[in-house]
Amino acid sequence: RDFCLSRGLGDVYKRQVVQAALLSVGILLPIYLQSLLGYSATESGLVLLPGALIMGIMGPIAGRWFDRHGPRVLAVAGTLMLTIGTVMLAFLGPEVSLVYVAVVMAIRLFGMALINMTITTWAMNALPNDLINHGTSVNNTFRQIAGSLGTAILTSVFAMVSVSLMATESTTLAGVHGVDAAFGVSAVLCAIGFIPVSYTHLRAHETGRNL
Repeated sequence: RDFCLSRGLGDVYKRQVVQAALLSVGILLPIYLQSLLGYSATESGLVLLPGALIMGIMGPIAGRWFDRHGPRVLAVAGTLMLTIGTVMLAFLGPEVSLVYVAVVMAIRLFGMALINMTITTWAMNALPNDLINHGTSVNNTFRQIAGSLGTAILTSVFAMVSVSLMATESTTLAGVHGVDAAFGVSAVLCAIGFIPVSYTHLRAHETGRNL
């Protein structure tokens, strides 16, 4: 009950948004770079490398920030960075620099590094010790479901928009607009993640507790 009604429900939602955003980009970005813009698989992979390195480096650093500043600050900052990065991806065009995409992905993955550890620890702290194993199982299950649903929804948006524009635009341009639309939907989902953050912020002021 505490897990669902206190911090858990909002944090589970935010975690699932992160998982959906992470997995869907792993599918959409290679389609955009390789199939539409003609870059090689190696170049497409190297675009993700800076962000992946940042995410790995930020893991222990985010843990120290969590102990120093609390979870709410990191959750808000991470969600903001994730949303900004996703919005930037929603305005990709038929001609874009790989450096630009790499920087945007680094911003997104930096935000994810702040969110992943923070909200998982925050949610688990809402549980008594004897229920942590059940909470972990629920969290992992929802992660897989969210990743699958997020990928299905965003790739469907990409396909529908692309097909609907092919009658009036070239295949490449229609595909680019389809990718932009999919990232736009992802940005909206990320922005919604601010709702549970704001909710816990209000509860912290009302109850005087450090949530």
